[in-house]
Amino acid sequence: MSLNTETLNTILAPYIRSLTDGETAENGVWEAINCFGTNWDIDAVDFPAMFAQATQQAHAVMDTPALQPIGGMQALMMRPTEVELVRECFRWLFNDDDGDLKKRQGRVEMFADQVNGRLRRCLPRMAKFTQTAGSAALYLSLLEPEDNYFFVPAEAKAWAAYFGYDEDFGTGAAFNLTQYYAMCDDLLNELPKYDELTRMHTERLKNTMHGINDQLHLLVYDIMHSAYVNGYYPKGLFPHGNRQGTHQGRETESRARRPVHADRRKG
Repeated sequence: MSLNTETLNTILAPYIRSLTDGETAENGVWEAINCFGTNWDIDAVDFPAMFAQATQQAHAVMDTPALQPIGGMQALMMRPTEVELVRECFRWLFNDDDGDLKKRQGRVEMFADQVNGRLRRCLPRMAKFTQTAGSAALYLSLLEPEDNYFFVPAEAKAWAAYFGYDEDFGTGAAFNLTQYYAMCDDLLNELPKYDELTRMHTERLKNTMHGINDQLHLLVYDIMHSAYVNGYYPKGLFPHGNRQGTHQGRETESRARRPVHADRRKG
């Protein structure tokens, strides 16, 4: 749908001011993407070591005490017999789908089902290691941020409520990728109207991500994230939210960033 310009400006005006002032709510997601894209190699001889290196910044974005998808992958791969299954699950998850989101939805669900089947067999009492469709979609966002959108349930629901979307994106296994991406696309389609905003975003990527071309997908996520954690919504609209922080309700400290190489897509 087309977003109401006046309503959108109530969010973008303080967001643009924050960029102008050199502030950012960026919560470790960019660092996680940078690290993952630099280190990911589906054909690595030592796949568990490569996975650990690629996801070292993503723990703070994806893992919580209650649910640890990355930790689950690492625990599963401590069994040498499971390493190749995990590798092939990722190979299949990262298949090109030419933008077919229904296929992508199917892949994230199948990925979770396949890995969880092995987890239940090998680590039956470790429910916290469960993979969900939502966590599988986050792996896609780490590798290809230009084609995917990071999903944080509370932040997405706040945006949907404010702009009048009635979809329920679901969480965990019920995550509806196609509906969430459609809402993100609505914001994406409005951004070319804001030349200064897109210019500042591109400059920020040049300074922090070596000019990665995110097709403004990271900007979409950062706006939603900032609106939630910085309280850009009207006071009282989300009495239990607004300053809960990152994907897992915590901020991560800035870390040294690795360069994103031209060959960042190895798998």
